[in-house]
Amino acid sequence: KHPTFDLKPILSTNAQWFILMGGRNGGKSFEIKKFIVMQALEGMKFVYLRRYLDDMDIVSVLDYFADVIHNKDGKNYFEIWCHGEYNDVKAAQKKIWAIKRNEEGDEDKTVKPFPIGYYGAVSKSQSFKSREKTDVFNFIYEEFIPEGTPLLPREPRLLESIVSSFGRSRTDIRVFLIGNEIDRDFYYFRYWNLDKIKRQKVNTIDVYEFENG
Repeated sequence: KHPTFDLKPILSTNAQWFILMGGRNGGKSFEIKKFIVMQALEGMKFVYLRRYLDDMDIVSVLDYFADVIHNKDGKNYFEIWCHGEYNDVKAAQKKIWAIKRNEEGDEDKTVKPFPIGYYGAVSKSQSFKSREKTDVFNFIYEEFIPEGTPLLPREPRLLESIVSSFGRSRTDIRVFLIGNEIDRDFYYFRYWNLDKIKRQKVNTIDVYEFENG
């Protein structure tokens, strides 16, 4: 049975930025993938982000979805979420599509690929400039707390810039920051003045409110 992580209490806060920290195999990334895929099928695309360009290529995108397509319990959850219409993903030129593969593993050309999102690197934030797209509603930044790799200079500002480039002044965008490490003194938290996080209890939710700008 796949680990369960309840996303509903977090989404019910109606926040725009979400920070999820916890050990691997806790189900948080699985539930985020389910949420963004099901939203994308309704036309609300996502942007999948990693820190460095070397970490973000076509293989990285396929690896991100591999555990829900080829799950260890033998199920293709991606196909289940797509109600059988699609069963795999493909990526090229910073775009991601849901596709259908036949039993031989080849793409079924009779089924038109369905665009579900984009991918890119925070280190290349300038590549997102002048790229405002009103069809993007969700951002996923995996492993935003690095494991042995340095942060980018002024990284939170770079991330904020990427999000704003897809829709300035929008309030319907969600940003999910996923961390497999737990660091209560992480730079992001100090940068955003998330002062309660050092005292926050495990399995609880704290909400911060900030003025726009």
